[in-house]
Amino acid sequence: MKRGRLDQILLRVGTGSEEQIQKALLRQKSRGGKLGTHLLFYRYVSEEQLVNALAEQFQVGGVRLGDLEIPDDVVRRIPASVAEEHGALPFRFDRENGELHVAIADPENPNALGAIRGASGNLRVVFHVGAESVIRDKIAFHHHGRRQEPSLRRIIDLPDLFEEEKGHSSDAAGEPSRQEPVAQSQENVLLYTRQVFLRNVLPSIFEREGLQLSVATSPHQAAEFLKAAHYKRVLVSEDAREEFERIASENESQPSFPEVTFFRAVGDSLLENPVSYGRMFDSLLGAVRFIADQRASALPYSPPYALISQEILGIGREVGLDRIVIDGLRIAAHLLVPPDEPPAASPDPGRPPRSENMFGRLDVSIHIAKQIDYPWDIASCLNDLMKFSGSGRSGLQPVENRIRPSVETGVLSLVWYRHHVLRSAQTGGRGDLEFQKSGLRYQAGRLAPSSVVEAYVRVLESSDFPVIGSKDIVIVGEARSPASRIGSELKAHGFLVVEADTLQEARKVCARRKPAAILIHVDESLSAADQFCRHIREDLADPTTALFAVTQRSEPSFLLNLMDTWFSDVLPLPMNGRVAVARIAKALSAGEKAAGVAGGQGFGATFKDLSFMDLVQTLGSGLKDVRMRVDHSSGVQAEIFFRRGRIVYAECGRVKGVDAVYHVIRWQDDGSFRIEPANAFPADNVAVSNDYMLLEGARLLDESRTGT
Repeated sequence: MKRGRLDQILLRVGTGSEEQIQKALLRQKSRGGKLGTHLLFYRYVSEEQLVNALAEQFQVGGVRLGDLEIPDDVVRRIPASVAEEHGALPFRFDRENGELHVAIADPENPNALGAIRGASGNLRVVFHVGAESVIRDKIAFHHHGRRQEPSLRRIIDLPDLFEEEKGHSSDAAGEPSRQEPVAQSQENVLLYTRQVFLRNVLPSIFEREGLQLSVATSPHQAAEFLKAAHYKRVLVSEDAREEFERIASENESQPSFPEVTFFRAVGDSLLENPVSYGRMFDSLLGAVRFIADQRASALPYSPPYALISQEILGIGREVGLDRIVIDGLRIAAHLLVPPDEPPAASPDPGRPPRSENMFGRLDVSIHIAKQIDYPWDIASCLNDLMKFSGSGRSGLQPVENRIRPSVETGVLSLVWYRHHVLRSAQTGGRGDLEFQKSGLRYQAGRLAPSSVVEAYVRVLESSDFPVIGSKDIVIVGEARSPASRIGSELKAHGFLVVEADTLQEARKVCARRKPAAILIHVDESLSAADQFCRHIREDLADPTTALFAVTQRSEPSFLLNLMDTWFSDVLPLPMNGRVAVARIAKALSAGEKAAGVAGGQGFGATFKDLSFMDLVQTLGSGLKDVRMRVDHSSGVQAEIFFRRGRIVYAECGRVKGVDAVYHVIRWQDDGSFRIEPANAFPADNVAVSNDYMLLEGARLLDESRTGT
């Protein structure tokens, strides 16, 4: 049993102050983990001080792993998955006594103790408490060959902060630096500054974030670094700007000079960016998408700009483009508008159709790009398209007359070709992925390098979103209903959307053409929706069309009553349109469709939509026989059976019984669930009431939050 809280023990023995503990608690609140991890992060305590306090708190022996050399054969006596899940690491094996000594962050977690004993075989396990961050650092090193975090001693080396601050003597004299240029890597960054102390502070910070930073403090050193390694980015402080511009001019012959960013001071750079780049870019992308929709509104076909943008993102990552380039291409795609004339059929049945003017009014698109003035030159990319195709209004030039497409131009032109030209192709079957792949490969060396073509094929093969024109979705609800608003996002992702104001109108639509899915706005009685779903399943004999309910109601009883209808999934509002579309696409792609048997097939949602505790209480009052399957973001799965509303069986990973329920409660809103009727049950392993488990689970959750 614990003897007091960790913070109280540290204060009593004089290790750390109230202010330091409060600062560590604030960091714990935002990042999770143990309080001791954050005290170590700030270096308010040493590992020895923390372990001594933990040993007193848990009344077990403590172990300092920081400077301990552990044989690999000892570490591997417990599988990596078990060690990572429970924060535990074997550090000594006593062969004479058959004892395995294990360091663990929480020696009072019965699930962890049981799992470790089970994984160790027939050995006697002796547990010692250790610092959580040090244990995980050792796990990462021994099992994956890397450190979880850099050594805490290297975060900031205070005695060296102002080394060579005065006169820059060694660098000014042209002496070689103690810091060698980094090896070839895609994550290399070069910093050029006259502020020598930054060389001691910043590299470890960048390393924590997966970047390798080299710091040059003299022109000679910067030139040597640029020759010795490839850098993705160069950061230059304003005080050294003129010097670096001279260095850059002397290295103009370098094949690909890295992108350069100038800054006045580190603090200013952080304070001048109150909003992240990602947030700002999403805002810009939303604006250009609005412009694109307006420009294409009079055309018979509006490109699925959201899907086009997502595909460019996937291809760009596949071929290794920088983020600023990928985002520039995504904006450029929104500036393209199809021409009025549809592509002409090819005289060769084995080839895709031809387009005399694939890119529309490129001159207008280039003008808009210049007004946007994005940091990457979108106008030049569009101008390359104009040269590539011949002009802003003419068709593609003959192959022998065309310029060789660059990777960037190839990404943009190939994605646009698929959505403007191949979408209208009838040869090979509408929406046929193999025909799409064949059409793209035909353009290798024409519209894009073959590397871009193959990257695009890989993106399409792994996508949840439809091949063009392959999936129709019927939206049922008034024009201004939330279900209808999701429809606009579905269109932007390449789905063919048919809108029906009433269920009666939707019946006629479904009778003419079988859709892939139907979205029904349900906020009132379920009886009308139930009758419609029964008509689809029984009268039309359609067991595969996915049925989704869209509702603004949040009462658990109402949502759970959808189990007794025919819905495959529930989309509770408010919900981000892109999230809703991703869930629909994933369900269709994975074949998660209703089986159409009487009594319903249940429904699924996330714990953000409906909490686990609300679910348990509502199922209990409804006296239902159901099976609940839960998926956590870590990949761990849980299965819980309710008989007449009471939990009678629970399993979470390797943990079974009541402790499995507590495990799921600790997940809070991180997880998704699916509930289905249950006709058969495993042997009971839970004997206590639902209310007892919820109260005890809430207590354990509160303790884990406060670190007690």
